[in-house]
Amino acid sequence: MKRSLFTAALALAACGAAHAWDLSGRNQAALWTAQPGCRSSYREYCDLRLAGSLENASLVAGVLYLVDQEAWDDPVLFTGFSKRFLQIRTPHVVAQAGTYYATLGRGLVLNCVNEQRVKTDRDLEGLSASGSLEGWGEARVLLGRVRENTLEIDTTKTYGGCEIKLSVLPPVTLGGTYLRANAAGPASDPSFGKPVEELYGGSLAGNLGPVEWYGEYARRHTYGQLFPTIGWLGIDDVNGHAVYGSATLAVPGRGVTVDFKNYRRMDARVNAPPPCNRDGRLLNYGDDEYGVQADVIITPWQPLEVHGNCSWARSGDARPKVVTASLRAYPGDQKWLDLFGELRWETSPRLSVNAEGLFRREDNLQSDIVVKRCEGTTMGFVWKYAGSRTLSLKAGGNQFSNVYLTQDLHYSELLTELGWAPTSWLNIFASGDFADKRVSEFDNQRSWGEVGTTIDLDDGRQRLRLSAGQTKGGLVCAGGFCRWEPAFRGVKLVWDWRF
Repeated sequence: MKRSLFTAALALAACGAAHAWDLSGRNQAALWTAQPGCRSSYREYCDLRLAGSLENASLVAGVLYLVDQEAWDDPVLFTGFSKRFLQIRTPHVVAQAGTYYATLGRGLVLNCVNEQRVKTDRDLEGLSASGSLEGWGEARVLLGRVRENTLEIDTTKTYGGCEIKLSVLPPVTLGGTYLRANAAGPASDPSFGKPVEELYGGSLAGNLGPVEWYGEYARRHTYGQLFPTIGWLGIDDVNGHAVYGSATLAVPGRGVTVDFKNYRRMDARVNAPPPCNRDGRLLNYGDDEYGVQADVIITPWQPLEVHGNCSWARSGDARPKVVTASLRAYPGDQKWLDLFGELRWETSPRLSVNAEGLFRREDNLQSDIVVKRCEGTTMGFVWKYAGSRTLSLKAGGNQFSNVYLTQDLHYSELLTELGWAPTSWLNIFASGDFADKRVSEFDNQRSWGEVGTTIDLDDGRQRLRLSAGQTKGGLVCAGGFCRWEPAFRGVKLVWDWRF
């Protein structure tokens, strides 16, 4: 509370000296009514930003008021100011106090971002500053407590870190990162302020003709465990390391990206290394995995685009074998193989068609599924008519062959999606998913469907989205963050307003 009052007082004092005000913001309200029992959940946030200018600097102050009562999907309930910050920007230095996002390197050391696709909002509350080094590069320092969805990840730790990037040669940039977690608590605690964990690393980035490349190496070391009576005790130390690299070739009509990973004991809770697959999924949050991904886009001629993606990964330490009900044994190490192909063809200015095909196999990535295998294809089109009106249709199917701890399950599912935009401000959509058997991991259901509409008002500054039906849920991943989305049956209403 004292920190909040201090930040607010500092923001008011700075705002009083500023001029040329500009107020902007966004308000989003969402209401869910779930069956059975018509249980209602509500979530709303109001994000306000006030920008002004001083004599030789610019000023931005912001607050976010959150009312989160989304009990059906998220056990964290919150009402109040979830974010507040004050930023002062000069031609050479940017300083910020309050709540902010930060990433060190490519996320191997620290990754605090707002990844709304998986409803993960990870930030820091404290201080940060960055500045340029007179043409030689840039540097940044930070200090604070790490939070995720308004809750501190670990109340026993305070984080401090820095990052520096140097342009040693015109095509090459050298980088270094360091993050240290100190024991946090009352000053009378003998462990207060002692190092608890350290992460550090270095990177090289540059380009060679049409090829851009990046490489990063990171280390992690912990200093024991926290005991309530004697504080931090130096046993069971963890020594981890991570290697990540990528290269991109871009020429007219061709684009190729290759990246690889090798992570060992890098699950520091405040980081999220690059996952190296199109789903944004880590096998075990960087604790033990290595793999590679290749992504290719080819445009033989302007109306046609071909996209291909292949990713492979596995854990390094084999685990005890698991024997299923059919008496077949599978190794316990984790594996991932994903092959994806897509073709998009604009046959005319008004009609475009697309086709997709995929193959995926997952071994031991979910606690109750030993092997999950999927093969699928979809086809669809988008038709523009009468000016801005559009009609879209997609249909396809997947074939699953799953091996559970207690049984095997082979089933097929049919997928359909329909979209119709009769005007520029109205869109009507529907989707359906039908399986030929009941699927245990989705509450033993075999059919799901949703219908809805989106309405754009006030030249797109306001959007209203209404949908009803039943969704299957399941694992959702993005950017190395994952969450299990529960199934939903009911009505959803979302109003989004930007100003």
